Amino acid sequence: MRHVASIFAVLAIATPALAQTVNEQGAAQLTSDLKRYVGETVFAKGIVKVAVDGGGYTITFDPKAMSAFIPAQAGAKFDIAPYSLRVKPRPDMTWDVAGDAMPNGAFEFNGPQGRQHMSWTLANGRMTGVYDPALAIFTTAESSMDGMAMKSGDPTQETDASFGNGAFAMTGKLAANGGVDVTSTQSVANFAEKVTINDPSIGLNMPVTLTTPKIDVTSSATGFRSRAMLNLLAFGVANAEDSRVRANQAELKTKLLATLPLWDKLEGSYGLNGIQVGTPIGNFGASQLAVRFTGTGISRNGTLNYGVKIGGLTVPAGVLPAWSATLMPTELDLNLGGANLDLDSLVREAIEAFDLTKEPPIADEVGAELAADFLAKGPRFVIAESFVKNKDTQFTFSGDIVMQGERPDLNVTIDATGYDKMVEALQAAATSDPQAQQIFPVTLAFKGFAKTLPDGALQWIVNARADGSIFINGGLIKGADTIPAPEPIPEPIAPGAPPAPPANPQ
Repeated sequence: MRHVASIFAVLAIATPALAQTVNEQGAAQLTSDLKRYVGETVFAKGIVKVAVDGGGYTITFDPKAMSAFIPAQAGAKFDIAPYSLRVKPRPDMTWDVAGDAMPNGAFEFNGPQGRQHMSWTLANGRMTGVYDPALAIFTTAESSMDGMAMKSGDPTQETDASFGNGAFAMTGKLAANGGVDVTSTQSVANFAEKVTINDPSIGLNMPVTLTTPKIDVTSSATGFRSRAMLNLLAFGVANAEDSRVRANQAELKTKLLATLPLWDKLEGSYGLNGIQVGTPIGNFGASQLAVRFTGTGISRNGTLNYGVKIGGLTVPAGVLPAWSATLMPTELDLNLGGANLDLDSLVREAIEAFDLTKEPPIADEVGAELAADFLAKGPRFVIAESFVKNKDTQFTFSGDIVMQGERPDLNVTIDATGYDKMVEALQAAATSDPQAQQIFPVTLAFKGFAKTLPDGALQWIVNARADGSIFINGGLIKGADTIPAPEPIPEPIAPGAPPAPPANPQ
């Protein structure tokens, strides 16, 4: 797959003059450019080829030829169709690109669990796009398929998956502050997967199925440093041998620094609706699963945010005690992240410090110093407003964990509505159920620490300090940890003096 990605990347460095003329000389130049990114060997072994094709060029990648690089003991077998892209120069110095979305294929090899295999077929998968060498990115690209089927497994597990029709689209343009801005969307219909675990060694034989009518994925990056990353790839190919990398590590450091901050901002999300998970004990389900991610690049005040939202959770009848049905969470919205992350200083100092002629390249004491400097700047683990709820009760919580040297400060605020209904349900169940009998006193004790808000909700403000002390709503629950006194340093003994008596003579 690295070779396939490099085939796309090479269009970024094709000379503008060749974008106007298609001939054997142009094919030779394109081949030479490709070698910068995939190396000489792949051409010598017939893995990648370039040929004139009418008004453009065909770049072919043959996976079967890669078998020459695989050790015989791996027992690998390939049956993957050759993959071709047709690239055609446009008058505006960009390139039209078209080809199959991916080839059909199968392979197998010797794995840790025995013989492993994987195969896939794609129905009517096609892609088209326009590549801009100046930006080193597709300004537009689209792909589609009518469906896809995949199988994989080993002696203890088999997986069958299928996808319905799918579509992908992306755009790229010059960013205001350097790099490029990229957006993409993808959707796939009618995903279904069946995993059958059959492992006699542990006595397990269980099928599990997962279905969802649609999967949606979105992503975007602003200021993506595509050109600098392309240059780093070329350096890696030209200096593949360890000796050359060590000899040219000053250039490597320069190229690594040029990729920073990688991007200014990265965002992504994926969502599934109508999820059903079938198991031998019944069907689990969720009406919605959504995952969100945002993050800055490597900066001095970086942030990361990760969110998971699940709605309409259901479990099969009989899995949980009857009394717990109203207490089981049905919705969850969890939002976690990081703030005040000085990754820029950390990465730059690590690049400056490493020396590939030494083992390890970064001395342990230097690594410890870099980590200590990072923590000393007070990075925060953030819990943005989140909630979990069931039929009658909802808990909302937020807070942060701030690093204070080796030990953190934790501050969390928890609000609860409908708490008394949960207590009542546990109290009724405790008359006959041992599990409820164990949980009920804990819920009562927890309520005892709460503060009642004007709207009747309960609140707990929890502060755990770096010194080990814990407060709830300002009340001390646990004092600071006792720091043991240092061992006394014995006085030096003068030459010829008798030894000191033992501290605790018997």
